[in-house]
Amino acid sequence: MRPISRVALLLPAFSLVAAFACACRAADPPASGPARKGHLDATFLVTADLHFGARTILTTTQKEDASVTCEDAQKLMIAQMNAIEGQPYPREVGGKASKALGLLIAGDLTDDGDPDEWQSFVALYGLSGKEGLLKMPVFETLGNHDRQPGAAVSKGIIQRHQAEHYSWDAGDLHIVCLGEPNDDDLAFLLKDLPAVGRQRPVVIYFHYSVVGPYSDDYWFGKADHRDRFAAALRGYNVVALFHGHFHGSGCYKWRGYDVYDVGAVKHGSKDFIVLHVTDDRLTVAAWNYEGKPGWWWAHSKPINDAARPGAAETLKVYPHPGAHARPCIPHPLTDSTRLPR
Repeated sequence: MRPISRVALLLPAFSLVAAFACACRAADPPASGPARKGHLDATFLVTADLHFGARTILTTTQKEDASVTCEDAQKLMIAQMNAIEGQPYPREVGGKASKALGLLIAGDLTDDGDPDEWQSFVALYGLSGKEGLLKMPVFETLGNHDRQPGAAVSKGIIQRHQAEHYSWDAGDLHIVCLGEPNDDDLAFLLKDLPAVGRQRPVVIYFHYSVVGPYSDDYWFGKADHRDRFAAALRGYNVVALFHGHFHGSGCYKWRGYDVYDVGAVKHGSKDFIVLHVTDDRLTVAAWNYEGKPGWWWAHSKPINDAARPGAAETLKVYPHPGAHARPCIPHPLTDSTRLPR
């Protein structure tokens, strides 16, 4: 796939349409919509829960535990993000990591929503891949820790991306940054997806857990929000949902959708995700940057026309000495017989 410039990503296809009226029911998607053009080969990195302003425990390369700021831990993570291109995937996946088109960040950029914490985020990550330590474009959203008086984080995101929620295209792949989410974010999604149609693959990322730990007391766990969110997705080719908030790392199924929980800088699951999407396959591989860095777990599945019954799907967990946590596979408290659907 030809490299995509940040201008190509940000300007023509962002579809930054803010929606303020919340619809109660999703409209039926179009019969087909735009056809896939093919030749899709897109790689993005995904992280969450940066918590600038907090401290964390980090296992060093000498396998010693050190108390460090979350900012210092992120410098280590960013260095490995910049170096991930060319890294061989696990044997079960095959191939090598391609150059990432950008970094998706699923909220809780700061610990207290403080303006100085926000400025630390901006200084370290930049925006286009040229201003900070990270050498790729940045597409962040906010989380509950960022919702503080003064709204420094919200205002900063709007200044950088024109809205808290936004979307864009990378070839056939449609990517939606959905905020926490809340009712306004859902209204945006209801307006955004019809233009995509049924055929093109869609990736959506946001902050809150859909189900499982720390989900019931937030937006998804209130009223009929899970049902309304599922109705908004129905009929579209949604190939992956990403969230943070729990501070675990793993994956689970929810109403037929693959949901990926991204680790956190603040606590034990210190990883980032490498997302690779082609015309016929989606791969999500977690890279743990603690101690001796390496792949932590990986999931690969067929998509689009290749997603037929019986098609090969792989989920594998890899040992990682020195990590403070284990991958959340199986993911806790996501048994649909015990949780509201």
